[in-house]
Amino acid sequence: MEIAIEAHRTAKPYNMGTLYWQLNDAWPVTSWSSIDYYGNPKVLQERLKTLFAPVLLSLDWKDYGVFVTSDLLRNIDGMLTVKVCDFEDLKHDGLKDRPLFEQKVTVKLDANENQKFVIEGLSEYLRNLDLQKVYVKLQLTEGDTLTAERKCYFSAFFE
Repeated sequence: MEIAIEAHRTAKPYNMGTLYWQLNDAWPVTSWSSIDYYGNPKVLQERLKTLFAPVLLSLDWKDYGVFVTSDLLRNIDGMLTVKVCDFEDLKHDGLKDRPLFEQKVTVKLDANENQKFVIEGLSEYLRNLDLQKVYVKLQLTEGDTLTAERKCYFSAFFE
């Protein structure tokens, strides 16, 4: 679902969004729904908050560029921060943020626009890492305000 929603939203203006329709399950089963048969929310329900947020940050898995997709009816003038972080830091230091790689890119986006930003050196840097041990953290700020944030993982947690 995440891959589909991101692909649809980042295809703006050719595709202006997406809709998921299987909200809940009619019986206990593994499915695409976001609420199980017993009324409990699945992980998808939480992920949808990020995927349908007014500003979506997406990592392009082909070249590691970053899409900034805005549904806001105002321009964005901000700073995109891209960090490569190590899971080991999380284990040992809680939520400390000591990136292995960091780059900032100025973002100027018109209202209701989608744009891809090149992150110089990110692709080459990731080529030399064990991608199972790192994640990419994306943050878009406007002044002191955090407009959007996203963590991108290279594999599912259960692999």
